[in-house]
Amino acid sequence: MKNKIRNLTVVCATLIICVSFSQAESIISKPEYRVRMELGVMIPMRDGVKLSSDFYFPDAEGKFPTILIRTPYNNSSSRYDRYGKFYAGRGYVVVTQDCRGRYDSEGEWYPFVGDEYDGYDTIEWIAKQPWSSGKVGMTGVSYVGFVQWMAATERPPHLTCIFTYGSPSSIYGDTWFSFGTLYLMDAITWAFLMDGRTNQNMGVHDWMNLKDHLPLMTLDEFLGRKIGYWKDWLSHPNYDEYWAKQGLIGRYQKINIPSVTVTGWYDDGQHGSLENYYGLMREGTDFAKKNAKLIIGYWRHGGPYPHTNNYYTELGAFDFGSDALLDLETYELRWFDHWLKGYQNNIMNEPKVKLFILGQDEWRDEAEWPLPDTQYTKFYLHSNGKANTLFGDGYLNTTPPKKEAPDEYVYDPADPVPSVRGGTGARGGISSDPIDQRINEKRMDVLCYTSEILKEDLEITGPIEIILYASSSAKDTDFCGKLVNVYPSGAAYNVCYSASGLISARFRESLESPSLIEPDKVYKYEIKLRPTGFVFKKGHRIRVEIASSDFPVFNRNLNTGKNPYTSTEMIKAKQTIYHNSEYPSHIILPVIGRKK
Repeated sequence: MKNKIRNLTVVCATLIICVSFSQAESIISKPEYRVRMELGVMIPMRDGVKLSSDFYFPDAEGKFPTILIRTPYNNSSSRYDRYGKFYAGRGYVVVTQDCRGRYDSEGEWYPFVGDEYDGYDTIEWIAKQPWSSGKVGMTGVSYVGFVQWMAATERPPHLTCIFTYGSPSSIYGDTWFSFGTLYLMDAITWAFLMDGRTNQNMGVHDWMNLKDHLPLMTLDEFLGRKIGYWKDWLSHPNYDEYWAKQGLIGRYQKINIPSVTVTGWYDDGQHGSLENYYGLMREGTDFAKKNAKLIIGYWRHGGPYPHTNNYYTELGAFDFGSDALLDLETYELRWFDHWLKGYQNNIMNEPKVKLFILGQDEWRDEAEWPLPDTQYTKFYLHSNGKANTLFGDGYLNTTPPKKEAPDEYVYDPADPVPSVRGGTGARGGISSDPIDQRINEKRMDVLCYTSEILKEDLEITGPIEIILYASSSAKDTDFCGKLVNVYPSGAAYNVCYSASGLISARFRESLESPSLIEPDKVYKYEIKLRPTGFVFKKGHRIRVEIASSDFPVFNRNLNTGKNPYTSTEMIKAKQTIYHNSEYPSHIILPVIGRKK
């Protein structure tokens, strides 16, 4: 990543194209139609509920393919209006629809439930209309991506393809909970925002000042609301049937259409997006696997995506340069042109995977993900028992440990390690932009293991995992990890965090049937970090942080073993991290272009 810190005017209303996917872009739908609109059309669902839908038509006779956008965020927003006019002018019918119980649609709003059926009914209703060619595609970001996947699992006959950005996978597994921890800030701000038929005023609270309220079950009431689904979420701390109906686990084998998955290295929705891609490639039909594409950029959740007027190349102090901007608007159009209109524009002959490699600040085409030439390399944690803070004696290398003293720290839920992250999340929470981590690395409850100065560039591209051997004085507690890029100046910027949260000790073996730990007994913890595509530059160092909290992005483990959402009691826990021949704690890095 290049620390350029310079101003860059990237885009004006007429999108400046910075990166082109293919010379075949000349075979593309052109803006040749006037646009006609029909607003507030009520489409009936199987149970009689009608969903409000806005239509954008090419003002011409004939049959046209359709692009459907189903959203809980107001189908008449300026973004969807831009979508509608952009595509209708190019020979598509665009339908933007309010999800059940939101804005002008009838019915009761309950997030993530039933969208597969409403999606199916809407698609098949569209296909029966006299102006329809019978081909329907879907597009959208985050929740608007999730509803695409869910509809696809029901196999509506006329759903032809989808194009998803930053989409969740399992609502328990990567959206509100993961490995037993709650995305506290994202979950409560989103729940508050969505508690009603229309979006609620988020500006009435200073959200950071609400982080200490206990019990979490009544946090909604503390904010002045009684949110039914908030209490439902926290009433189901384990993965069960309640969560199974709100996600894609066990459903990927039903998907039989082409798809594009788009996410970013700093996208809060990255874990879910990649789980969708993994699930499809693992369980989907041969046709779905063959016609699936993956794009991972440098961006955060929401990204510099088409029709957002949100084009950027900077995250925090880092500017990735004008060549980083990807023309996703044209790529998405070419995707729909091919699958909905039958254009032979070469898009399916282009590489399956496209990645932006941080540090090199360049796009790379690949045939598959993860990369087949990856050397999964163990970097072991070492110290003489004093790895606390960046000034401690913790170090990192590829030599397995022998006899070494363990490291210890006290995790106090009353004084948790704060979330040090740049930017504001798209859901209203805290984003994961790269920011200097040294303020946390001066804390005694943060262990730091740092490599020697690199003598050459080192690329890591792929999934990352920490294998941690640890004991605790508590019956339940949390552990988390972080991968950090240390500059010659000492500045330490986050590369990636735990994939979707911390790992709670009680969930170390099962999300369905948790079990408490025996105090002071050593257990193995598998902490998955977010995948990345990153080059550590010559002269830099690699650092791994270990801690027991990342608050308020995630809820605090109170260390008592009691229900974390209804209890208020908290105790301190002494944490011990082992790194010796019997318990060789390490991080597994996906090294590219380096021999074993």
